[in-house]
Amino acid sequence: MKSIIILFIMCFFVSLSANDTVDNKTDNSWVLQRTNFQYENDLVFNSDSEYTSGIKLENIYSIKDISSSWLKIPFYYDEKNNHFVSISIVQQIFTPVDTTSKNLVVNDRPYAGWSYMEFGLHESTGDELYSFSLQLGVVGPDSLAARSQKEIHSIRHLYTPQGWDNQLKNELGINLIAQHKWLLKTDTINGIGSRFIPFVEASLGNIKTYARTGILMSFGINPSNDFGSSSIDVGGANSIPTASGSLLTDDKDWSFSINLALAGTAVAHDLFLDGNTFKSSHSVEKEPFVGYAAYGFSARYKRIAMEYILTDTTKEFKLQAENHKYGSILISYIF
Repeated sequence: MKSIIILFIMCFFVSLSANDTVDNKTDNSWVLQRTNFQYENDLVFNSDSEYTSGIKLENIYSIKDISSSWLKIPFYYDEKNNHFVSISIVQQIFTPVDTTSKNLVVNDRPYAGWSYMEFGLHESTGDELYSFSLQLGVVGPDSLAARSQKEIHSIRHLYTPQGWDNQLKNELGINLIAQHKWLLKTDTINGIGSRFIPFVEASLGNIKTYARTGILMSFGINPSNDFGSSSIDVGGANSIPTASGSLLTDDKDWSFSINLALAGTAVAHDLFLDGNTFKSSHSVEKEPFVGYAAYGFSARYKRIAMEYILTDTTKEFKLQAENHKYGSILISYIF
């Protein structure tokens, strides 16, 4: 629980610094567009294993004038585009199915925690989004995942997971992620419209190395002007606007949509299954291809938005008994 409190405090101060910058109204000010809080858990499917929990705090800023070269996406920068920065703090928890045993569960995934910060650069042309993100954090006991899960179980009067002494060892994690999205919209009739957002994505690092392609789809009333949202690991940053200040539908206090997503991933490396990079640790044989399907709904009233996502992933390693499912809730405030 202490780690979650720390995440909240860090995100709060990032928000304060952004608002101070906006008040200064400098040419290169960062204007806070949206704050997202996302929580994922498999409890909704009566499960407590595999990818069992995730928490993400995210701020999205627009930048009026980019003068610093480090804020320009390599090979994609165009001063005519709309420029955004996302800053996120994330903790994810992975466990085997049997968490009652103190012994190593040799035929199941390792215990692992991954706590990291993510810094993303995003450029929107209005109907295309280019994104480049850096994830930097730690896997292992220093991620505080074991403490988080045990304290949450204690608060909810659940059993205490027994096998965290077998978790992956401490390792610095670095990942680079590049993504490209296309926004395809139908004409809106009486406020009703649909959006299709195909995307391609590639990740390189000691945490995960993969190539992915997929599509986000939504059908609803007064759709928002953004590039969609999804679970923490699929689809990139949530709700990057098409243009600065465009997140709210003009003159509409509310919106509602039904959302679907499909994706496929070719996996070259997954530290949570392959084990530590530089130290001996437990590992399992991963599946080279993983499928992803999600469905849910989103709703907004004025500046408060909420989205609920149910996700189903195919088997991630050879000995996995069945597909894994989990739920996500995303609560946002739009500035």
